[in-house]
Amino acid sequence: MVACLNYPPRGGRMHVLIDAVFAHMGGAFIYLLNVVRTLASTSDENHYTVYVPQATRKEIEAHTTRRKYVTLVDYPYANTGGLARTYFDQVVIPRLIRKEKMNVLFTSSGFGSYWSL
Repeated sequence: MVACLNYPPRGGRMHVLIDAVFAHMGGAFIYLLNVVRTLASTSDENHYTVYVPQATRKEIEAHTTRRKYVTLVDYPYANTGGLARTYFDQVVIPRLIRKEKMNVLFTSSGFGSYWSL
């Protein structure tokens, strides 16, 4: 799911939130690793904040070098499913988007906010 938000880019730069909490292993991890490598090596205009499980962040950091415009953030809960995940998707992400005035939300989990962002 991709959501384009109402905040105008600051100084021509977009701030993109990537919710990759489900990227633990296998195809989802490889996909995320390739996305981060590509963004880190090609994007000097936009900034990307990527929420990932802690173990995934460590693996991505071990396999990528230049990440000036990509910030990897640990998912704040031990469990990536159930009520914690619902709370993160429905409360934490919308608050973060409003606070940081992010321009685009990309989530690979297929979940989105029930309310307008």
